[in-house]
Amino acid sequence: MESPPPQILDQVARQLLLGQTVGSAGDSVGDSSRCLSIALSEGRYEDVLRSPAAKAIFGTDQAENTGASIATGGPAPSDKEFAAESVGPYVTALVQKYILEHGAKSWSEVTLVGAACLSAFVQTNWTGPEFRLDPATLLPQPLAERWKESFTTTTPLVLEEGMDKHEIGRRSHAARVYLGVTQSEERARLDRALLGQLSADGEEAYSMTPRPLYLILARLLLVDIPASGDPAERDAATTLAHWLSARMLLVQQSLLDYPSQTLMSQIIGHFDKVRHLLPYSPASASSLYSVDSADSLQSAKALDKDVLADMNGITAGVVPDIARPVAQTLADEGVLPTSESVAPSSHEWDSVSAADRDLWARYFVEVGIVYSQHHMPIDAKQYFAKAQAASGLQWEMTGAKGKRTRFQQTDVTQLVLLAKSAQHASGSIPDEGHLPEAMELKDDVILDRIKFTDAAIEEHAGQERLQVTDECILLSMCLNVQNENPAHGLTTELMRPFVARVLERPTNWSVYTMGLLLRSRLEMAKTRTAERATLQLQALVDQITHPLPSVQEAGAAERLQYLYALSLPSQWEFERELANQFMKLGVVRSALDIYERLNMWDEVVSCYVLLGQIEVAQRIITEQLELFPDRPKLWCVLGDLKGEPAHWQHAWEISGQRYARAMRSLGAHHYAKLNYAKAVECYQNALKLNPLFEKSWYVLGCAAQQTKDWELAAVAFQRVVNLESDNGEAWNNLATVYMHMGSAYRERSWYALREAVKARYDSWQVWTNFMNASLGIAQIAPAIQAMTRIIEICVDKDGPACVDLDALRTIISSVTRGRVIEGMDERQARHTEAQFVRQMEQLLVTTIEARISSSAQVWRAMADYWFWRRDYRHCLDCYIKAYRCLSQMPQVAYAKPVFDEAVEAALELVSMYENLGDKTETVRIAAPELGDQETPAQDQNVAAADVATEQRPVCADWRHQAKMLLRSLIGKSKATFEGTPGYGRLVEALATLRQEADDPVLAVSSEPSPAFTAAEASTAMMAAISRAENIGVRAIDVYFPSRYVDQNELEQHDGVSAGKYTIGLGQDRMAFCDDREDISSVCMTAVQSFMEKFNVSYSDIGRLEVGTETIIDKSKSTKSVLMKLFEESGNFSVEGIDTTNACYGGTSALFNACQWMDSSAWDGRLALVVAGDIAVYASGNARPSGGCGVACILVGHDAPLALEFPLRGTFMEHIYDFYKPNLSSEFPTVDGPLSVTSYVRAVDHAYTAYLDKLEKHGGVANASLKDIDYLVFHSPYTKQVVKGLARIAYNDFLRAPEASPFAEVQQFKDVSREESYGNKVLEKAFVNVSKEDYKTKTEPSLLAARNIGNMYTGSVFFGLASLLSTVSFEQLEGKRVAMFSYGSGCAASLYSFRVRADTSSIASTIRLNERLEKRIKVSPIGFEKAMELREKTHNAQDYEPTGDIDDLFPGTYYLQKIDSMWRRAYGRTPLN
Repeated sequence: MESPPPQILDQVARQLLLGQTVGSAGDSVGDSSRCLSIALSEGRYEDVLRSPAAKAIFGTDQAENTGASIATGGPAPSDKEFAAESVGPYVTALVQKYILEHGAKSWSEVTLVGAACLSAFVQTNWTGPEFRLDPATLLPQPLAERWKESFTTTTPLVLEEGMDKHEIGRRSHAARVYLGVTQSEERARLDRALLGQLSADGEEAYSMTPRPLYLILARLLLVDIPASGDPAERDAATTLAHWLSARMLLVQQSLLDYPSQTLMSQIIGHFDKVRHLLPYSPASASSLYSVDSADSLQSAKALDKDVLADMNGITAGVVPDIARPVAQTLADEGVLPTSESVAPSSHEWDSVSAADRDLWARYFVEVGIVYSQHHMPIDAKQYFAKAQAASGLQWEMTGAKGKRTRFQQTDVTQLVLLAKSAQHASGSIPDEGHLPEAMELKDDVILDRIKFTDAAIEEHAGQERLQVTDECILLSMCLNVQNENPAHGLTTELMRPFVARVLERPTNWSVYTMGLLLRSRLEMAKTRTAERATLQLQALVDQITHPLPSVQEAGAAERLQYLYALSLPSQWEFERELANQFMKLGVVRSALDIYERLNMWDEVVSCYVLLGQIEVAQRIITEQLELFPDRPKLWCVLGDLKGEPAHWQHAWEISGQRYARAMRSLGAHHYAKLNYAKAVECYQNALKLNPLFEKSWYVLGCAAQQTKDWELAAVAFQRVVNLESDNGEAWNNLATVYMHMGSAYRERSWYALREAVKARYDSWQVWTNFMNASLGIAQIAPAIQAMTRIIEICVDKDGPACVDLDALRTIISSVTRGRVIEGMDERQARHTEAQFVRQMEQLLVTTIEARISSSAQVWRAMADYWFWRRDYRHCLDCYIKAYRCLSQMPQVAYAKPVFDEAVEAALELVSMYENLGDKTETVRIAAPELGDQETPAQDQNVAAADVATEQRPVCADWRHQAKMLLRSLIGKSKATFEGTPGYGRLVEALATLRQEADDPVLAVSSEPSPAFTAAEASTAMMAAISRAENIGVRAIDVYFPSRYVDQNELEQHDGVSAGKYTIGLGQDRMAFCDDREDISSVCMTAVQSFMEKFNVSYSDIGRLEVGTETIIDKSKSTKSVLMKLFEESGNFSVEGIDTTNACYGGTSALFNACQWMDSSAWDGRLALVVAGDIAVYASGNARPSGGCGVACILVGHDAPLALEFPLRGTFMEHIYDFYKPNLSSEFPTVDGPLSVTSYVRAVDHAYTAYLDKLEKHGGVANASLKDIDYLVFHSPYTKQVVKGLARIAYNDFLRAPEASPFAEVQQFKDVSREESYGNKVLEKAFVNVSKEDYKTKTEPSLLAARNIGNMYTGSVFFGLASLLSTVSFEQLEGKRVAMFSYGSGCAASLYSFRVRADTSSIASTIRLNERLEKRIKVSPIGFEKAMELREKTHNAQDYEPTGDIDDLFPGTYYLQKIDSMWRRAYGRTPLN
């Protein structure tokens, strides 16, 4: 009669599952089972497998002539027909015979033998040490002989004295039991067939898995044979089986390329049965199945309640938690800062015994690991929390002051994890030799561990030992941080304290190994720790694959004790990770050796492709196919390599339509070819085999979208988010699908987008979709939050364009018109409106006003809100700022659209002054002890008892303010727009204001005279207007060629030492052009592009100055060529001409333009300065200091960068340092050392002269570098700029040697100036003195110089463009920008601008960084060919250039031909 299954795990089962040693005395377990249990618990798996029970189960001693009868008619072990497929039926028959002979209770022995097989397999492939028993020897003698391993384990390697046992590459991989060893053909055929049996859902098992026979036998004994009979009979005999079965299936799952849904379901099914065998606890009634188990469109219906609840919450004025900042989210979700937030202390487990709690904790950890390995972090997190609650582990993530580096002077807050087990950790401390070796950091900067300032914290950092299960829980939580938060930067910093806490007091081999592995992964991303990470990985690999006899490493039992409570990778995954690290370090060959040895063909192919050896990759795969033509994976790899769909189709067919990867690859091919219907078909075939593959579901959803199969797309994306809940793209696409399914699905779409923004917190596109969806269903609170986040993400890159004006107006309108409180009673409406007011003002003040100051439309939209709030002062301020945004634009003086918009804004502001200026507002006056403060009456931060109030007008002098703004705009626009209707409106508005104020000037009667025209009024008013003020740079743009050469690659090509160009010169890239561009073409490109970008009319230019030393004609100027661009405008009255002196010509051109505008000769128009060159050198040391670029500068009055006219220091002398006497060549003659000395001499003299004028005209006492906010240098190469700033510091030292910055350089007081020029020690000393000033004042101006090279005359202006592009207007406002210009021969000046108006529009128009990255990199060989082509064709006649124009930027002028009279014709590439 069958006995009922036991209700709880017996004591022996507990000990075996927890890895504890089974004692000799115990309960009712039979003697044979007890002996097997003891051996199993002690790690003596070979003893179990050679036991009488095992021999009977496997037929080890079976006579040859009895095999057929036992196998129920199948082939006998001695038959040649006995193959891998025969093992299952044969062992099944033997087990059934054994049970029949020994009774049902003998299932316990069968289970223990199965557990030994599983442990032997895991020891071989996961933990080591080397397991020497060949699984074939378990089978009858004929099979053992036929299938035996074709090698024997050699004596472990003995290293020479003093050799590091973990040194990379020191250990041989030959003749080992494990990976990469050649087997006999019989054994190899057996292993391949067995691995085929271990495949599941069309996913292959790893082809090089050693000794798969062990796992096959384990599966037979633990899973397949019991399932084929009556499982209850086995369950009655042993309580071990289901837990062991789950572990065995998880190991099988780990062999697959991708997880299998079938195995996943079986694993969870077994664990669910285990739950009923555990002692009673608060968790006994819980279910194991995933919270994300829904897999169809129907599951979406259940979401509606949540959506409606959230929407009701919003309607009530409560903003839901959509996506908070990461740190806050982690804190609230329990990752930070305490254990209470992960597993709330409800004392539910207080009544459960410590032993039972430990059992439950281990159970929950193992289930959590299953979900974690299947990338289901939400479920994993739940079970890790339950494990913590069961164990009683308490931990807290806190901050403490400390140092992370050796030379750190200031303590900063560091994260530290404080943890304590509920039960004191028992057991002896493991011998150090039993643990993996922890590699030392040995870095001269980074400390091995954080040194905390607080002695108590420092002492507490070495906390008491934890229970090993608790250490597993901490590491599991660490994994969950990584799984849940892969995208944000907190992941590493949050994981580090978990790992550090576990590594402090090592207690177990596997746990310590896992901790070291996680530490290595964290350290791989940092340069200073990457070496230790790599060495540590190698050490971890070695301890498994090649243990040394001299080291008393941990035994098998200790290694396996906690293996299933961790996420420890297999041996080949360890080695793959090591190879991946080699790839990151650029050690491709070492990585390739590992990949090839491990038969990881996908990675092998990637390596050869990276090395540019595609034909080698194809040859290797082809050779493998000749050996194994029936392996579908190899056909898929070949298909991936060649991109031929026939190979994937062949893989599908030879697998019997069971290889899912073939269909996935074929589906991806069809999707890429836009054949979406075929892609849907392929992915459906793949997913029928293995639905646990979120990427396939995702692409299926995308393909279904394209075919407009919305329901299939919804099902697909639902499956993606169920499998990977943080897939923001899938949530976003699901929302899109719901939108297409009609208005009934609008709320579901909103819910999906709400989830999308949680996962894609930094994606402005997803936030924009969420904002629009929120507005579509009138959910204003989340729309406000979405707009806030969009601005935070995009403002630095896009500026004002990041504000969706329509959305902002809709939000403001919804609040101001009461739509957010419709249908509410008075009390609820008042409460809700107050909440929306707080949210709106947070958006408008904290988010928009604090970040965006240059958009008139944004200020105008916000004004409506403040008018509704009756905050008239704030409302008027918005109108003022809207007007200033337009009036301060350079284009307002010459571009009619901008001028017209400014006119409307000015008149609107005048109207608001009239309407609001005399209104009164209540102002709180703070008590005397609070200081002289004024706050609006609405401000509740000051207690009523502390303040008095008074009524004040919003703007008492509004008439004066209105007249001033009109006068200013009239003055700016007179030269261009006098006589136009808009100009006349301004004059009439000013006249009206004067009349109202009884101003006799320009007063008009109440009935305008017909003879009073706008032009006449303008003439009368403008008679007293003075000449231009604040002359300077209104706008600037730069042009550089579309191609560049990398200086690193050029170093290698030229055969010079590494760093000669990149460090010695300080250059990263160098721009160049071939025979398609000359000085005229690049200047035309620069000018035309500038005029188009800034919307400047050629009619508005009165002077055009060109500075260049690149001469293609000894008579005809470049400026005269540029006049071709003026023809359409009909403007031929343009003064100015070329200026030439090496690199100084552009500066001279700028001075000419500014002085023209400051003179009586100025006719009111603007000036254009063009400065640029093509810098080329003969082959040799100087060539890497070349470059090419043109700057175009618009000079005008009321400029954002006003030239400080009196402040200019100039130095000129006669010297031959760089010159071009050979008129038949582009190349200069250069005296390098003399040129360097001449440069710094010029710095000395020009800087000294500038400081003298700064003291005389600027009212500055003891002038020095401190009085200059930014200093831009002419840059022949950036290392020269570093030396130039050092000379500035040296000159300050000479003027004030006792000043504090110069305390360390007093030894140079007696060095004469002339001696200083060749003194390298002095130079280095002052480079060090000026280091901080270089970083803040000069380095921001070197973006272009590093990436383009020397532009000669344009160089200093490219520096200015770089400064405007890298430093915000908020930082530049009001600052002095000095410019040092140097031209060989020599001529030099140091002058300065003052930043007086917004420069952000200039920076956003230049888009320097973006344009630099859009260039095309050319090899050094291609660069040299271009230089050779220029050299051969210089001064060519009757010539058509051969350079490719397809690579030129859109809108680039290029040389078409040179005729027989040296006349040049130019074309232009299309703008699009």
